[in-house]
Amino acid sequence: MEKESLGLGCPQVVVMSEGQEREAARLLALVLARKNVPNRRRRSSGALPVRLGGGLPVTTRRPAAAGWPSWREIAAVGESRHRWSCMSSSTSRARQGRVTADRLVELANHLTDRDREIALTLYEHRILTSSQLTLLFFSGRRRAMDRLLFLYRARVLDRFYPPRPFAYGKPQAHWLLDEAGAHIAAACLGLDRRALAWRPRENWGTHPQLAHHLEANTFVIDLIAATLPHPALGVVEWRGSVSARDQMQDSVGLVPDAGLLLATPAGVIDCVLEWDRGTETGSVLEHKLRMYRKAAGRSRDRRRVLFVVPGARRAATLAQAAGRAAARQVHHEVWPVFVATVPELREFGPLGPIWQPLDNQRAPLRLEALPVSDLEPLDPAGALGRRWRKDRPGFWHALSPLGSPAPDNEEGWS
Repeated sequence: MEKESLGLGCPQVVVMSEGQEREAARLLALVLARKNVPNRRRRSSGALPVRLGGGLPVTTRRPAAAGWPSWREIAAVGESRHRWSCMSSSTSRARQGRVTADRLVELANHLTDRDREIALTLYEHRILTSSQLTLLFFSGRRRAMDRLLFLYRARVLDRFYPPRPFAYGKPQAHWLLDEAGAHIAAACLGLDRRALAWRPRENWGTHPQLAHHLEANTFVIDLIAATLPHPALGVVEWRGSVSARDQMQDSVGLVPDAGLLLATPAGVIDCVLEWDRGTETGSVLEHKLRMYRKAAGRSRDRRRVLFVVPGARRAATLAQAAGRAAARQVHHEVWPVFVATVPELREFGPLGPIWQPLDNQRAPLRLEALPVSDLEPLDPAGALGRRWRKDRPGFWHALSPLGSPAPDNEEGWS
């Protein structure tokens, strides 16, 4: 994967002083921390004014501004299932303009745990389509489109539509983090907004890494979808390229496209993904494989390296590069490398018997049959794609911005 950092954002750049940004981050942290306070419904209607850098007072509860619903109009469960409720984006006005500290504090009162996780996921993985977000966070497309539109109008998310040939119809919306979402992600991570590895960017539809990044994300989403019919399987963790790079040993210089933890009946399989589009030379592949052998020799982790290549010829080139890398370096500990081709993925899916070991000519394996790591077993019931299903216990309480503790009996919460 190319090592150039990807910037995200929208055309409108927010102008706030450094002091205002620090104050906004502090207020967001206070509002998000209120989820630990019990009995939020009995809170009095008063609010303590806070002054931003010598400006006008800002209150944590203010009268309804243009485009923002009043606090008292929010239902107890936060995101009501009724389409025309106050929290529904169907009743919202046009998209908000400038993101200010005042609007950020008001927005934090309307966000749910799922909204915050969506913002963190897009910060980690940069771009996801409408169908991918629906699979990860929603039980149905109608609710997904309604909530994503609300987050878009609140400037938590931004979207674009990549160009498509005529007569092919309108493409899916591609979602990414916006300015308000960057503030929310920074508050959740305990960072200052300026320290967040995010910056606004225009013209994402023409970015040279767009196709590569979308294909790598699509592979992981397809894997998550393939595990849903199997209760014993689940992707319990999905790391982006930056997080996967940070877990590598120092001075190795590897930037995988993704990192995965797959829960299976036999244990947890720790994988790193390399999505190859055939643009790198054989010498580059050899260097990358040598670095993986070097990383395995310095680490106690037992990872599996998954290469996805365009076709059989590219797989043969990778095997030759692996042979040269093994002849140059001899390590007692190596991470097994498995290769699959894009046509095989399309025919059998990521869980099919398509993963060919690169160091020998054994029969291809299924993904869940790969050697497991030394990690503790993880429960696949909380895997990606299952966490935000409406039949999961405590689902409706997780959607409440009030953060009240869930009762023992959840009857009546629907």
